[in-house]
Amino acid sequence: MFLAKKIKEESEVGYILYMWQLEDIVRAFGCDAEKIIELYIPKLGYEGDTMKQEQQWWRDIVEMMRSEGILQSGHLQMVKGTLSLLSDKHAELLSDTKETLYNALYYKALPFIVELRSKGANREKPELEICFEALYGVTLLKMKQQEISKQTQEAHDSIANLLTYLNKKYKEEKLNAQN
Repeated sequence: MFLAKKIKEESEVGYILYMWQLEDIVRAFGCDAEKIIELYIPKLGYEGDTMKQEQQWWRDIVEMMRSEGILQSGHLQMVKGTLSLLSDKHAELLSDTKETLYNALYYKALPFIVELRSKGANREKPELEICFEALYGVTLLKMKQQEISKQTQEAHDSIANLLTYLNKKYKEEKLNAQN
């Protein structure tokens, strides 16, 4: 809970990737909240009330995954909501003729997005979801200490640059709306 909140304050892009990882952790523990609490949460170093809050948060995440029917695959609605907000901002930036940098970053990443879409099972998947899957896939490769090809790294970097700028513009808009 605490790490997810901190990450979301800093970056919606980072938050989505973190939450996807968290969903995979839940699945790796067989969607058993008590196993997560016993075997995983203690490694996070929380104590006292903070530990109790973190434990409850994980129970809530498991219950949300259960109630949303995503124990095997899929993503939490709250994470999809964040992705949807970023998708709206993506469309807005692409249609803004003053956003030349975003358009340049997009057109640099587009060949990779098209290639990834053509290799995927769901060719109707939104572009941003494909981008997130690419970044998450590279994260998983790194965690497994597998080699990352030059082309994969180039695609990752191009997509990461696009999403970093998208996140920046989203944060700016959010900040302006608060003022």
